[in-house]
Amino acid sequence: MSSLVTNAPETEMFKVIISRHLNSEVLLVPDGNTFQLPAVPVPKWSRVTPHISERLLELSGMRTICLFYPELQKTTNELAAQYMVAELTDPSSEPIGLRWVSRDDVWSRLSSAEESRTVEYALTAGDAYNAGTSHGNFARSGWFQELLAWAQTHLDRYGLTTTGEFRQLNCGPTFSLVRLETTGPAVWFKAVGEPNLREFPITTTLASHFPSYVPALIATQPSWNGWLAFEAGGSVLDEETDIPTWLVAARTLAQLQIESRKRVPELMDAGCRMIQIAMLLDQIDPFFEVMARLMAKQTTLYPPPLTADALHTLAASLKEACIFLAELDLPDTLGHMDFNPGNICGSSTGCVFLDWAEAYVGHPFYTFEYLREQLSRNQPDKKAWQSEVTSWYLDPWISLVSADVATRALEVTPLVAVLAYALSNNTWQDAERVENPKLAGYFRSLVRRMQREAQLWDERRQRCLC
Repeated sequence: MSSLVTNAPETEMFKVIISRHLNSEVLLVPDGNTFQLPAVPVPKWSRVTPHISERLLELSGMRTICLFYPELQKTTNELAAQYMVAELTDPSSEPIGLRWVSRDDVWSRLSSAEESRTVEYALTAGDAYNAGTSHGNFARSGWFQELLAWAQTHLDRYGLTTTGEFRQLNCGPTFSLVRLETTGPAVWFKAVGEPNLREFPITTTLASHFPSYVPALIATQPSWNGWLAFEAGGSVLDEETDIPTWLVAARTLAQLQIESRKRVPELMDAGCRMIQIAMLLDQIDPFFEVMARLMAKQTTLYPPPLTADALHTLAASLKEACIFLAELDLPDTLGHMDFNPGNICGSSTGCVFLDWAEAYVGHPFYTFEYLREQLSRNQPDKKAWQSEVTSWYLDPWISLVSADVATRALEVTPLVAVLAYALSNNTWQDAERVENPKLAGYFRSLVRRMQREAQLWDERRQRCLC
């Protein structure tokens, strides 16, 4: 088991607290006369939950379900280990090279007093979840077995049975993401908590009114804010190196948006953010007051902070752009503020769209602008793809508006789409949060992007006047 505690460059060390029998026993690694917690190095920027589970299975033969990250005292030591609380899918198993130790004996068995305190703190938190005094369906011992039983009752009507193979991609007390293999197609279980609770009613609303554009829904569990759906066919768009799937994704997006015009009230009732142009106009001045303060607090010399005059000019350009876009009178539709290739699955024959926590009702072209941005990042050497994908997106719209109106709207959208993104979740209005240096820097970068897009839009207009 020594490989469980080795580290490597560009990794974060996670120590795993694995318990059974309602936290009465803990699984430890023998280390001479003492014991240690199993430890797994996780590559930075990777998904923590599947990496821990898969690494533990590889090294010890144990199948685990991650429950939650215990909220521990923060440390300034960047190399300090982090912790994960987990349990075995089969509590009776005896993993290779590890031993079950009574909770009462952990203090005397672990070599580190600090680690012993951490284990007891995490187990006490687990006790509260098990007793229901802390809210968290997916931090409770045994929840995974409950999920399997619930899923099977709904898979029965399709003649399918879970095989026992699964992959957990995310974990937390109030949210979960698990792929379950069956005797037929795989299925996904997803549950959401704060701040993404709206994703549950939005997903069920989309499945009801636009079933061909989202993965096929099998069942919902409202008490978990969760749902079970069939795995989407095809591949994830960010894995595509050929253009046909990008073209289909663009056209399918336009078709969904056009169909959604008649369901705007239902979409708003489901919790979609409201990002109408009138709302953007109302927020430009207060937004730039906040941005002026953030620019004034910038401590780095490059890129230089925008001056008050530059911010005033940019705010005026944004107002002009919003008014220009509003006068073109395209309808408000369903949109997606996180429309990245990882949320698009399909092939050259069809696509479905995932992860609707950032759904909105507003101008449709913002969503397509985010897709175009991702295309330029994913395929920087395929400049010709941009015009093809744009044409495929605009074609369905031409039956609704003139080609001239659609083209002019798309010319100004890169500017307004950045503004819509910056305003979409109201983070800029949280005075305490925007004091965070990283978040403040992020907003300054968005404002600089708006300035670049405003200059490009002005150049395009000047060319049209020539």
